[in-house]
Amino acid sequence: MKTLKYLTLILIFSGFLGSCEKFLDINDDPNNPTAATIIDLMPAGQVSIGFAFSNIPGRIGADAVQHMVVGRFDGWDVDGSDVSNDWRFSLYAGALKDFEDVIEQATASENFHYVGIAKLLKAYSYSLMVDMWDDIPFTQACGDFEYPEFDDAAEIYDDIFLLIDEALDNMEMDNTASLTNVDLIYQGDAASWIRMGNTLKLKLYNQIRLVDPVRAKAGIEALVAAEAANPGEVLITSADQDFNFYFLNIDNPENRHPSFQADYLVKGEAHVCNFFYDYLDNNNDPRIPYYFYNQNVDGFEGRNYGDPAPQGNDGDTRTVPGIYPVGGKFDDGSAEAVTGGSAIGDGEFRMLTNIMRLYIEAEAAISMNATVSGTAEELFKEALEASFLEVNRLSAPDMISTDVDAYIQDRLDDFTDSTTVSGKLNLVMTEKWIAMFGNGLESFNDYRRTGFPVIPDPMETNNLRLLRIPYPNDELDANPNAPDQPNRNLPVFCDVNSK
Repeated sequence: MKTLKYLTLILIFSGFLGSCEKFLDINDDPNNPTAATIIDLMPAGQVSIGFAFSNIPGRIGADAVQHMVVGRFDGWDVDGSDVSNDWRFSLYAGALKDFEDVIEQATASENFHYVGIAKLLKAYSYSLMVDMWDDIPFTQACGDFEYPEFDDAAEIYDDIFLLIDEALDNMEMDNTASLTNVDLIYQGDAASWIRMGNTLKLKLYNQIRLVDPVRAKAGIEALVAAEAANPGEVLITSADQDFNFYFLNIDNPENRHPSFQADYLVKGEAHVCNFFYDYLDNNNDPRIPYYFYNQNVDGFEGRNYGDPAPQGNDGDTRTVPGIYPVGGKFDDGSAEAVTGGSAIGDGEFRMLTNIMRLYIEAEAAISMNATVSGTAEELFKEALEASFLEVNRLSAPDMISTDVDAYIQDRLDDFTDSTTVSGKLNLVMTEKWIAMFGNGLESFNDYRRTGFPVIPDPMETNNLRLLRIPYPNDELDANPNAPDQPNRNLPVFCDVNSK
């Protein structure tokens, strides 16, 4: 399955990244069409979101929750110029335009599974964009509007729920066209996309639980009940059903994980955060050699968040992300300076997974007393076990089972000993924070919504706390309908925890 993804992705990068450009319709050669078709647009859009959300926005999120210390973002030092390319090229003029074109073309040809997949990808993309920026262009985003209006974030979420339902209806319709060579993620499997759509709804219901708890609880319980009545058909419930984007061991053109490129090739601005490493080390976490590779023979070398000291020339000695999640090196004690040839860089960007689903249900059980697929403690245990299984499946030695069992038992003992809702939620969200290493945006969402894990303030900063990603400066300058740049410590609509 991955081989097919790899081959298709190579073709995309070599020929399809310009698929949104318009061409004059004269002197058309039917054997060499210039208009992009569904076969071009669908995988190009998937590539765009895979790289967009795992790269700069993901690194901003990873810095904000202290997975990493990324030089240019350290101490909440983020401005609109950091995300201009993602906003304009990767998302609005890239993936979202591609998905809109797929919906238009596939609707006309009655290839309704194409329509459904494009709508689900559109819903996923817009949901993360709202999480990043709050109010954004939505209803006028991909039409013939020179200056699109910015829609209210809460109303966009409402529209996203409707869009997901439309997509799920599309996925139930008859479809004759093959998607195997077009869909990089699920190879056109309708059942997989239906599970993805419902799991996306589950996540979004959980994210609105502070602003609309009645709707959130009812939505979560309905989805969990539907899965119980139709096991394996409604929600993502195993790792082989996960909604992931797969990077490749290809360097020409460069298709390796963005963090592998940054930390193994460029060795520029990123360090593993001391707080993150110390937390794992203090709890004897068996995932450490999978998460981190020590280039220094003396062991771990990271950086404190907001450290004002110059970074220094430590590219060949600092600790770098390991085989999980970027496809880097497993730490076997070799302690050598890494290069682009040290590992293959074929990491994964985990967008919606069974691990996430388990932690969402555990959070709902604790925070809303929701009726889900088990007790909060049972779901917490399942989520912990799933996280270790996910790491163990990589091409590295398995963790020592007794070490894993001891770690899980210690966390369960802590859960039992905790007598408050906030204490239990802290344990669940902290373990999710560990498991989500590699998806900075989702960890940033969790942290803003719950306040957990409890992380220290920067050593030094002159910046306001980061509760949203600033709008691109060029969008605010060019679009008279754009709002003023809000303060970075103004929460997005679903984050009443910070208000």
